[in-house]
Amino acid sequence: MDALGFDARLYDAIPEPWRHWFFAPAKEGTEGPTAAAFSPEFLDRFVRRVEPWYRSYFRCEVRGFEKVPPAPAFIVANHSGLGVVEVPLLLYAWTRRFGHDRPAHGLGHRLLFRIPLLRTVVSRVGAVPAGPEVGRRTLAAEQDLLVFPGGDWEAARPLRDRKRVDFGGRKGFVRLSLETGVPVTPLVICGAHETLLIFSRGERLAHALGLDERERLKTLPITPQFFFALWKLVQVLRGKASPFLLPLWISNAWICFPWLPSKITMEFLDPIDLRRELSGVKDAEEREEQGYKIVTSRMQEKLGALYAERRSYLG
Repeated sequence: MDALGFDARLYDAIPEPWRHWFFAPAKEGTEGPTAAAFSPEFLDRFVRRVEPWYRSYFRCEVRGFEKVPPAPAFIVANHSGLGVVEVPLLLYAWTRRFGHDRPAHGLGHRLLFRIPLLRTVVSRVGAVPAGPEVGRRTLAAEQDLLVFPGGDWEAARPLRDRKRVDFGGRKGFVRLSLETGVPVTPLVICGAHETLLIFSRGERLAHALGLDERERLKTLPITPQFFFALWKLVQVLRGKASPFLLPLWISNAWICFPWLPSKITMEFLDPIDLRRELSGVKDAEEREEQGYKIVTSRMQEKLGALYAERRSYLG
């Protein structure tokens, strides 16, 4: 483990010679990316490229910014569509609202910080490696913190469960709110799961490849792009396709481009002061359980209301 609490081992489920094209080991004795890597200039260039997707393709709408409290705000959001669409759109909206003086530091899976190109992008737009200590340190520095407690479990849920908030029982955000006293500000995202087709989480496949133990990935989403990448892999093994393009096909199995033009709506809810609402509960486990139910039930109610507004599958 490094100083930020995540493993520095290589991702070895991808066969050689492509493994090191995708993933690079962290240098021993060094600390991973932190909020100090944030670059306003890079963020400006990034959001300019996101703008046409935000305005025209996904017709994104973000409501309730007035409910976001002064920094440090602790934003807890549901996760959909593997996060590849909703996160850049949210980053665009947040930057347009608050500018560079108030970056939202999102907790990202440790794997993101080991992919050579991607780790540069996510760190410069403000992401930090996921971990309880990183969250505490971010809030203690009076910096805004964004978390998706459902992680890959929720982001890779099958299409039939798209209308569900499913954090998978992960209560770390409740503990963090109770420890720091920072209220939870829920953010409900609707429509992002319709941008791609997920048939299954692929839990058994992820377990068979050891991703759950090595990389803390419980899922290997089964999508049309996954089948295309698998077909290309078979072609490469049979000598009927170029191996040099295989990294592109495999990476697109996670990016899932092209995305469907679903309208995406995001809405911030009123902050939830869990210390105050759970002041009468003395048992620690019961406090966490009730706090989890309070946040997820309010988010589920709003998600249902947002889906009721949609006129079609794509919004």
